[in-house]
Amino acid sequence: MKCARRFIVVCCLVLIGFLLYTLFNKKERILNRSPIHIQNVNSEKINKVTLSKLITTAKLQKKDLVCKKLGHTKSDINVRDIWQTVAKLQSQRLTVNEPSQTYTLGARELHVVVIPHSHSDPGWLKTFDEYVLDQTYQTLQNVAIELERLPNMTFVWAETSFLNAWSGRTEPKNLAKIQKHLESGRLEIVEGGWVVPDQATPSLYGLINQMVEGHSWLRKYLKYTPKNSWALDPFGYSDTHPYIYKLAGYEHMVILRVHSGVKRAIEDKGALHFDWHQAWDSTGKYDMPTHMMPYTLYNIKHTCGPSTDTCLYFDFRQIQGEISESRAEPVTDKNIVSLATKLVDQWSQKAVIAAAGTDPAVVIVPLGDDFRYDRPLEWPQQYNNYMMLFEYINSKKDWKVKAKFGTVADYVSLKKKFMKDSAKKLSGDFFPYADKPLNYWTGYFTTRPALKRLGKVLEYRLRATEILYALTNHNFTKAQSLMNKGRRALGLFMHHDAITGTSRSYVVEDYRHRMIGGLNALRKVAEICMQTQLASKSSFTLLPDPSIKAAHSKQPMDLPITYSVAVFNPIEHKRHAIIEINLKQIHSNLIGDDVVKCQVNPKWRKRGKQISTSEFKLVCLVVLKPLATSTFSLINDNKVSISAIETSLSTNIPKGPFKLDKLEKNEPLVLKGSSLTAQFSTESGLLNSINDDPVNTKVLAYTSSGSGAYLFGAEGPATGNGLSSTPIISVIRGPVTSEVIHSQDVIVLSSRVINIQSDIAKAIHLYNEIDLTERRDREVIVRFETSIKPVNDKSHFFTDLNGFNTVPRMNISQLPLQANFFPATQFAFVESAEGKRFNVLLGQSHAVSSLKNGQIDILLDRSPTEDDGKGLGGGVEDMRPSNTYVTIFFEKTKAPAEPTLSQPSLLLRHLSLFLNNPPLIFAFTENSRVTSSLLKATLPCDVHLLTLRKESANTCLMILQKVPYDCESSSIPKNCVLENSFNLYKMFKGIIKVTSTSLTMIRDYRAIPPKSADLKNMNPMDIFAYKVSIKL
Repeated sequence: MKCARRFIVVCCLVLIGFLLYTLFNKKERILNRSPIHIQNVNSEKINKVTLSKLITTAKLQKKDLVCKKLGHTKSDINVRDIWQTVAKLQSQRLTVNEPSQTYTLGARELHVVVIPHSHSDPGWLKTFDEYVLDQTYQTLQNVAIELERLPNMTFVWAETSFLNAWSGRTEPKNLAKIQKHLESGRLEIVEGGWVVPDQATPSLYGLINQMVEGHSWLRKYLKYTPKNSWALDPFGYSDTHPYIYKLAGYEHMVILRVHSGVKRAIEDKGALHFDWHQAWDSTGKYDMPTHMMPYTLYNIKHTCGPSTDTCLYFDFRQIQGEISESRAEPVTDKNIVSLATKLVDQWSQKAVIAAAGTDPAVVIVPLGDDFRYDRPLEWPQQYNNYMMLFEYINSKKDWKVKAKFGTVADYVSLKKKFMKDSAKKLSGDFFPYADKPLNYWTGYFTTRPALKRLGKVLEYRLRATEILYALTNHNFTKAQSLMNKGRRALGLFMHHDAITGTSRSYVVEDYRHRMIGGLNALRKVAEICMQTQLASKSSFTLLPDPSIKAAHSKQPMDLPITYSVAVFNPIEHKRHAIIEINLKQIHSNLIGDDVVKCQVNPKWRKRGKQISTSEFKLVCLVVLKPLATSTFSLINDNKVSISAIETSLSTNIPKGPFKLDKLEKNEPLVLKGSSLTAQFSTESGLLNSINDDPVNTKVLAYTSSGSGAYLFGAEGPATGNGLSSTPIISVIRGPVTSEVIHSQDVIVLSSRVINIQSDIAKAIHLYNEIDLTERRDREVIVRFETSIKPVNDKSHFFTDLNGFNTVPRMNISQLPLQANFFPATQFAFVESAEGKRFNVLLGQSHAVSSLKNGQIDILLDRSPTEDDGKGLGGGVEDMRPSNTYVTIFFEKTKAPAEPTLSQPSLLLRHLSLFLNNPPLIFAFTENSRVTSSLLKATLPCDVHLLTLRKESANTCLMILQKVPYDCESSSIPKNCVLENSFNLYKMFKGIIKVTSTSLTMIRDYRAIPPKSADLKNMNPMDIFAYKVSIKL
């Protein structure tokens, strides 16, 4: 009987196991289907509602399977927590020039590394070429020659762009000397990118491009690999940089310009040397050893110790006819005791804060300033006097001081030897920067937005052209030099006085000219690649980006009917896109293999006050496959939809073929898109709500006070004063899009909804044109006021940083207004405890703020006339009309248990990609309709192809980014495929070999054979670089 019972139990268990096994496999089969497979369910057997639920459920299950939440580890110091202390002490006007304790000479051993350097800006008060001719060429000549003559001298250099310019002018033997000095270790190239970039306003792509360009040059011409970062002049620091530097193989960072109160707080914790930690990195493998230099600046006056008066006695440069603060006299037997005692005292006091708690202590002392060592005479002046001081100081055994010339690498070596395991972990970024209590360097986040927009256009066109160039088999011999021109134009623009807009007007014009040259070079490559890809005999013309008009070329803005259009999608995901084509014939339409929907819109003139009667805009929604080109034909079509217009303008103005109706202000102004309903103010034409969610939109202006190119300061709150009090309102309605246009004297703001079901229809798309050429000392903002209440004060709102990290920001009322503006490159959002979120996506970098609950302000443009005292010598005099693209939408999610860990939704990630990477549109004369794809399969929708850059005939650098997103959000893009793993060989056409490599392809790690090329272990935030061989 017992045996029978046992047999029955065993059978039941086997049956249960079999059922569970079958159910599990069935679920796995469902989860492993793509949305396309799911959508192939027989529609006759399942109604639409059931089918919709099935699709949604499968997508969410698939998302649950692969979505990994970001980890979070606590650090010893979180910069965000320091700001509360800074706010309390703001009125005390803190400085960091006083040590927190006294130092007894000889109490501990002190190692001092004196680092000769020349801070050389690739454009600021002079153009890049002027600096080359006037100073840096001679400086680098001196480096090659003087390091041979002076046996113990050392030097560090940062910018590869200047090395490139010098190498083309000097004799080959001098380049060989530089290589010899590098091999000996007496010369170190620190940073090694094309420039030392700004860290607030560039995107991740721009930062990596300039780094790759610099490292590629060093590898090719000097066989050199940089190991350390030396960034003494950027105006604040991003925590994106330690991560990408770690990926590039860097060992150490040196930084300087940090808010004085924040620096003092870190100093009080004895942590000016710290491990810069990524809060999401639970392993700590990306921690970057970092030294934050004390004091204010990098010149000799501020680097030998806390007393600027004393330090001036140790700058031995004396050039006849040159104005100098230096009080130095040559070292002699008579004054050496006095000078050595003073110098060691300064070093010792510096060691108290720069090397707190360590024995022996190691201190670096930069010896240089802007464009130093450009005169041959300075080299022996500094060298001979310091060598006498070193010899005397090192001979004083009871002082326990060992001093020498050295490099950052020498400093790092000594730190590893004497300061083991003593660093605290620090997480966070260092924005905003202030060098004085009210001097917040937050204006440059927006300064010269027209220039920033030009840089953004160059950036997205470079990325798109890189992909076309890498994956097209052509024999265009000049392509590599043209690509280099585009790469280097963008690389130079990343400089911390270029993209920031903080150079003199004529230097800004030089940057602009270089970027236009880069755009024209890229255009030529893109046109040849497109012709080759489509196997066409026709010539192709890449149409200009409408936001910068036709400034970068003489390309036609208006197309005749006989033309066809090729549209390249540079994104690795399928998308719906709005394309606009300027035409001279109104009865025109666009047709393709798939259904294309178009409407004809008016072309406005004189800031929304006139309608062109001879030019029109064809607005079409097209569906584009990932990394693919689709072609369309322009045709005559008398039945094309012509948009209806309502306006507060007089209906008697010339209007061409359009019918104008008077806008009735006593009726609600509502636009109904396919996915949302937007209501606007009938008085201003600005947005009031999306669906039932209030979003009161205002265009306001601050009056500048203490503002300049660097600083932002305001005289009272933002108001509508100084802007037109009676805006013109126009409404355009069509089957594809509808929009409301708000037009004032200085700004035109268009709010567009999409009328066809798509991901882009889930948001409102804003485009503004602003012109402050006649309105000076204004800081113009657009403000969105919502009903959202933040979870707590530590996560008042969120911004991206370089399009990589998502950073919680606080509004601290004790700090001045300008201290509460932060850089945003791609997005900002506010969210409530209930999970309601309002997102603002940006088409370029701007200063943003949230001064009240649920509010987001974007600083659109600024026209300060005064010099803010930061070295530029004037205000912003070269005002240009600017354009800004913004996308906004609400969504629902589940607020995380720890509010500071919020991440954007996957929908936001895709909409941001679409906004910042518009399609390339080519015109050609053949009547052709084809689709050509560069992919064999679709990438997972949380993986972004950051770049695919051809380095040689068959070798490319591929960089992939696993973007983090909110796992709780149901905002998932249409046609989204999420996979745990994917195979590069199966994704891209022509790949025959894959090798994992460092970020800039300087170090190869391991070959990845086809059978084991599944990328299975990518975590959110991961960036992977590969050297890929392609045969097409």
